[in-house]
Amino acid sequence: MKYVFYVSILVIMASAIAAFTLVGDDELSEIDCAIKINDKMISKVDFEKLYAHRSYHMNDKKEFAQNLITKELFIQEAQKLNLHQEDQFRLSVQSFYEQSLIRVLMDRKAKSLKAEVSESLIDRFIQLHDEKIDFVIYEFDSLDKALKKEAYTLKEESQGEPFRHLSMDIRYLISVTNEGEFSKPVLSTTDVIQGRYMVIHVIKCSEIQNRKSVKRNRDAIREKLEDYQKQQMITDWITEMKTTADVKIFAKLK
Repeated sequence: MKYVFYVSILVIMASAIAAFTLVGDDELSEIDCAIKINDKMISKVDFEKLYAHRSYHMNDKKEFAQNLITKELFIQEAQKLNLHQEDQFRLSVQSFYEQSLIRVLMDRKAKSLKAEVSESLIDRFIQLHDEKIDFVIYEFDSLDKALKKEAYTLKEESQGEPFRHLSMDIRYLISVTNEGEFSKPVLSTTDVIQGRYMVIHVIKCSEIQNRKSVKRNRDAIREKLEDYQKQQMITDWITEMKTTADVKIFAKLK
């Protein structure tokens, strides 16, 4: 029922926007009208507002007007068939609403994060460039499984792999995990709902013999580590939400 309420509100909002943008023939004079599409009229003021919020690649006003006309004709045809009253449409609106809400939440959360990379972490990252690593990568299809380290979907073992040859996400997890320990789970996909989580078991770090040390750019390293630290912070935030929420499942799921 809650979803039906949300969808109904969204449909009402969409209808209100449409009513604001497209008014009836008898409510707008031709002097103030920019485009008339059957019995729908778009005022010059509203047309300019729509054009101001156009896609960045749309610079031709005539082309924009034609696209607007085509879109309105499709909407009118769909309304003739009462498609907006069908369950499939309501579910599509619900899905769009939820995805948009989550996307805005994630964007706002990401912007609010302040990563603080310590000098000691940069030192360790630089030191690891002269070492080879024995480690195991585990991938899980849910955060719960990753936290419990059970029912992994992927397991990859690597022995004596030079740290500098590894991908940045793996290098980050190794740099923040002590030898012999497991890393915290980190989201390895952009899909936070059906995301996959990675855990690394750092087995052993050993120095590469006869390797000449190279001076590293600490500022560049700091910037890279900050990016991945924010990714870890997002995962920690999701973990906290799940572990502190009052969730009860009453349905039989098998």
